[in-house]
Amino acid sequence: MKRGLLVLAVVVVLVLAIGLRHILLPGPKGVLSDGVLLTKDGPSEAALKVGEKCTVRLTENITTGYSWSYRIEKADVISLVSDEYTAPDTGLTGAPGTHEWTLKAQKPGQSKITFEYSRSWENVKPDETQVYTIKVE
Repeated sequence: MKRGLLVLAVVVVLVLAIGLRHILLPGPKGVLSDGVLLTKDGPSEAALKVGEKCTVRLTENITTGYSWSYRIEKADVISLVSDEYTAPDTGLTGAPGTHEWTLKAQKPGQSKITFEYSRSWENVKPDETQVYTIKVE
């Protein structure tokens, strides 16, 4: 009886751990169905072919007034396809969400996209800067 309860408890813990992993951990690093994923702790470069897409995913906490702004070095090489913020589904006030920008390779060349994390009304150096290099073949 005790052994059966122990096995059941272990199984429940494993199922919960696997299920919660998708909720508690940030988005995946690596390849998305629509292209390369660039994150703060992941690669800072992507190699694309004309027509391919990549996505930049960064954590953003707009409840504190902070947000990411971006600047594309050569907009004829890569263009912005979508810009989407997803609020957290935790129900906790002040919890950060996720901001994703999808870029599309337009023509061969190299471009950089620079993201700055700051409060737009403050005239100070950004709290964070992320720079990604996109090479298009």
